Amino acid sequence: VIVMPAFIRLITWSGFAKQIRVEGPEGHLAKAGTPTAGGALLLGVVIGLALLFGLVDASTFAPLATLALVGALGLADDWLNARTGDGIRARQKLLWQVAVAVFAAWQIQNTYAITSIAVPFIGAVAIEPWLYIAFAAFAIVSMSNGVNLTDGLDGLAGGTLVFSFVAFLIIALLNSPAQPNLALLCALIIGALFGFLW
Repeated sequence: VIVMPAFIRLITWSGFAKQIRVEGPEGHLAKAGTPTAGGALLLGVVIGLALLFGLVDASTFAPLATLALVGALGLADDWLNARTGDGIRARQKLLWQVAVAVFAAWQIQNTYAITSIAVPFIGAVAIEPWLYIAFAAFAIVSMSNGVNLTDGLDGLAGGTLVFSFVAFLIIALLNSPAQPNLALLCALIIGALFGFLW
């Protein structure tokens, strides 16, 4: 919240301004020139504080790496949109998302040696490592695009993500063994999202 006004002036000066497609709703045309790439500050604050507080461990490496890589992709997309009016082409963006998601899913599987997943009302179901990686990568790409599409309305993605990360925080605390660093990372993200919404 403290840094955001200066950051908005910086990105406005840098030329990071939204260009609206003519195919979109007519009401969105008024948003032309709105500063974009605000997520860069949000991710910078979260990653910086995670490093400052020493939260980087086996439970937080994959989420932090995924945030950084997907954030870099989003920044590149915003930069291209500000320069040309079009962001990264959908096919190219999807390929990059898949690459990041497969890396993150592999890292999670490698860290926790996951051989089963808990299915509600059934219990633990065995799963091969390669199948878990494919499943997790699909989930990461799907959620990433779900948030991206939801973000078309002001504050909607940030507002819905707060509730998601509250759930993740509770899961991290109730997990056996508990994952306090992951819970603190979720708390940092929740705080950053509230600051961003403000």
